[in-house]
Amino acid sequence: MWLYEHIDETRKQLLSKNIIDLSGKVDEDMAMYVRDALMMLTANNNPAIKVIITSGGGNVTVSLAIYDMLKNYPGKKTGLVISFCRSMAVVILQACDERLALPHSLVGVHSILVDIEKLPSSITFTPKKILEFVEKVVKDARSAQGIIENIYRRRTGQTLKAIRQVSNKDYDMTAQEALTFGLIDAII
Repeated sequence: MWLYEHIDETRKQLLSKNIIDLSGKVDEDMAMYVRDALMMLTANNNPAIKVIITSGGGNVTVSLAIYDMLKNYPGKKTGLVISFCRSMAVVILQACDERLALPHSLVGVHSILVDIEKLPSSITFTPKKILEFVEKVVKDARSAQGIIENIYRRRTGQTLKAIRQVSNKDYDMTAQEALTFGLIDAII
């Protein structure tokens, strides 16, 4: 999807209007695009930006890096959900000063999912290695889940219990439900 040396012509045009387009899967290419875009905007005196999000989420580590980059950008950041914003894309949205959604947009949060299908097939696991691997995966997932829950808690004002209940349901909220829960600030 990313057809650029980090920023293609369409995204350059949007960037000239201080718009960052986060569409598709959150991956390393998206992180490089965000990094390059924010560096260009910073060189342009940190103008207010609009971050348009249509994403089902993606890599946890990369998403948290994008969250950090946006959170630390000194200009005003307005996030706009168009159509859907799920999983780690919702975490990225929380980095914005103002969080908006179109009326029929969907916002989906869930607990961390672990994809073990991406393991190299060349690894030979002994019972001990399997146990060590599972323990590490669980530890890493719990740590990341805690970070995400704290981000949601700070931005929504909800209790940890309420955040966990919503995350465990794993469903898409309507824009109105997301507004009521505090994941967005307004429906436009």
